[in-house]
Amino acid sequence: MTDTEKLDLLLSEMHGIKTDMQDMKTDIQDMKTEMRDMKSDIQGLKTEMRDVRAEMQDMKTEMQDMKSDIQGLKAEMRDVRAEMQDMKSDIQGLKTEMRDVKAEMQDMKTEMQDMKSDIQGLKNDIRNLNDRVDNVELQLNQTERVLKNEIRKECALVLDEVERVHGILDKHKADMTRHTA
Repeated sequence: MTDTEKLDLLLSEMHGIKTDMQDMKTDIQDMKTEMRDMKSDIQGLKTEMRDVRAEMQDMKTEMQDMKSDIQGLKAEMRDVRAEMQDMKSDIQGLKTEMRDVKAEMQDMKTEMQDMKSDIQGLKNDIRNLNDRVDNVELQLNQTERVLKNEIRKECALVLDEVERVHGILDKHKADMTRHTA
């Protein structure tokens, strides 16, 4: 091969290398653009990651708050359960007291019934006594009338006797023959 041919071959090869270099430059340029886009995407992803981390931190804080709230609620539930237990005990005590009160009321009702019976008996006794008093008053009135009549009769007899004695005395006084004083 001659020098010219060699030179042509070299030129042709250089031209191929130049074209390859040009293609490589274009590829590198495309790769740089892609890398810039990727860097931008990575930057966006980093920003998103920071946002996600911030949200996760907020969520962790919220979860911690919720855990505290749940603990508080559990404590309140324990208190409420204790209060309910106390209330159950109080209610049981009240039920017992109510049973006692009902029993006392029943006893009082029984006593009142007995008292009503006693009062009814006393009313009957009073009625009987009133009847007896009425009978006694009637008898007293009758006896009083009888006694008044007898006293009147006796008074009349006494007065008659007094009159008779006065008549005798008057006769005796008038008869001087018998009287010497």
